[in-house]
Amino acid sequence: MIYRQHLLKALFPLILIILGLILQPSWSYALTPDQVPNPYQTSNNWVTDLANVIDSPTERQLNQMISDLEGTNGAEIVIVTVPQINQDFTPKQFTTELFNRWGIGKADQDNGILFLTSVGDRAVEIETGYGMEGILPDGRVGRILDTHVVPYFRNDDFNNGILAGTQALIQVVQDETFDFTLSPVSYVPNLLWILSGIAAFFAYPFYQFSRKKSQEPLFVNLGDYTKITGFEAREKLIYLGLRVSVFFLLFTLTAIPVILTLYAAPNLALLSGVTILLLLFLFLLYKSNTLSQILETLKTSDSSTRSMIVIFCPIGAAIVIFLLLYLDWHLIGDILAVSLLGMLIPRYQRISTSIPIIFLAIFGSLSFFFIWTMYYDEVWGYVPTLLGALTEGLGRISSAILASLAISGLGCFPLARNLLKWQFNMEKERHILIPIYDAESQVPMERLEDETVQLILTEHQKVAQDLGNMKFEGWCIPGEGTVARENVYLKGYVQSKGWVGYGYLECPVGQELTVSKKSKQLKRPTETSTGLRRITESCQCCDYLKEYDEVIPRLSSSSSSSSGRRSSGSTGRSSRSGGSRGGGRSGGGGAGRRF
Repeated sequence: MIYRQHLLKALFPLILIILGLILQPSWSYALTPDQVPNPYQTSNNWVTDLANVIDSPTERQLNQMISDLEGTNGAEIVIVTVPQINQDFTPKQFTTELFNRWGIGKADQDNGILFLTSVGDRAVEIETGYGMEGILPDGRVGRILDTHVVPYFRNDDFNNGILAGTQALIQVVQDETFDFTLSPVSYVPNLLWILSGIAAFFAYPFYQFSRKKSQEPLFVNLGDYTKITGFEAREKLIYLGLRVSVFFLLFTLTAIPVILTLYAAPNLALLSGVTILLLLFLFLLYKSNTLSQILETLKTSDSSTRSMIVIFCPIGAAIVIFLLLYLDWHLIGDILAVSLLGMLIPRYQRISTSIPIIFLAIFGSLSFFFIWTMYYDEVWGYVPTLLGALTEGLGRISSAILASLAISGLGCFPLARNLLKWQFNMEKERHILIPIYDAESQVPMERLEDETVQLILTEHQKVAQDLGNMKFEGWCIPGEGTVARENVYLKGYVQSKGWVGYGYLECPVGQELTVSKKSKQLKRPTETSTGLRRITESCQCCDYLKEYDEVIPRLSSSSSSSSGRRSSGSTGRSSRSGGSRGGGRSGGGGAGRRF
């Protein structure tokens, strides 16, 4: 018994030594931020591998890639691996403190990234500086981790996971401009010059085709009546040729600035092309006297309309400023571009160019982006600009060409309409593009005044006009004296906005759009039986009345569910140029994953 006690006393120090050796890794490897050496200070490099999970060739490759990135646009990426983080810190807290302690990124640009892996904690974090948050919002960082890093880490392949993640980060950041003295010289590839030259070559002949067609007279017979929806056959060719010409011209003018901006400032690429469209649109508004008509309309509008404009403008501006403060600044160029396109695209310019619609377009676009970022921040964060997805998938050239095609296709409609008014002397609310001649006498005809046209209209035509469904024009031979229906060529234009005649039907008696259509449900449909509705058609001019029953199809049994994810997100700040290495601040952005 005494021997055993002496043996235990003799082994006790040895036991303590063994326990110390066992516990030593957790004491020494559970690090705090001040225990991690800064790789730039120790080796003038970018990698600190305390966990010893990166092999030498990969470490040299990482240092070279990051050095090349810094030389291109000044961005900095620091890679750190640690065995384990001290329990007083979460991985996010540890990464943020280490980022700020080292001041990763340039002082006046905050363009740093910290890529930290804690092997023992099975955690990875990517921290971004303020200047990086618009380029790498939380959702996009999370997507990079999920796609390029975590699959490797789950198989304990830290070497390739860190390499793949760093390559993904560099791919996103390398095209941004933080220090304009380091930005690469932009160039326009030969392919774009060739495409622009071809587009410019085709614009002129299509324009001349429209001009030639507009000078060929239309021969008509006195007493005839033609009802037209939109344009006549030859007028459609004129309008089509003009649209194609404008399309080619717009592509020539927008493709080059779009791709130049896509190289220098990608978030402004779409806006650069739309700005060209807007300038041309305003020029044609001025030349076609549409702009002066709009201003005159605003001047002569009633006091309530002007009051609404005065009240709405500051309120709308305040809301816009609030949304701008919330949204990622890198989206602002695209938001403005979409707003301007939304303002120009509507068919009727008296609506599309009014001051309230301009504010509504911008406010509506901002509201849409606001709601989108609130509920789908992770998804939207993966695509920071509208051209981002195309650029990542197709490259700059292809995405610039597609964006220019879209701008040209949308912009050719409003520009062609104003070009018709200017070069083809198309009067306000009148579709005629070609001269009208009498087929018998071969002499040109002149248009009658609207008051004179009213004297020769039938009752059905007058009612259709009062309902806003039709607009009539009369043409006669000059010097004919008294105007009678038999010596007037009458044209009736269907005034449709999306639906022919505002939903009115043609009366079988008067052959005009004077029949209204109403329905009344007689039997409600269910999932097992059909329903029944009664349709009543009645003319607003004569006694025509028609009633009939119509079967309502059975209801389909379907259910839908939707869910939205709310993400806290973070507000990005635009990057700033200038500064030297060190001094960057963390914006609190980034993402982390457990594996």
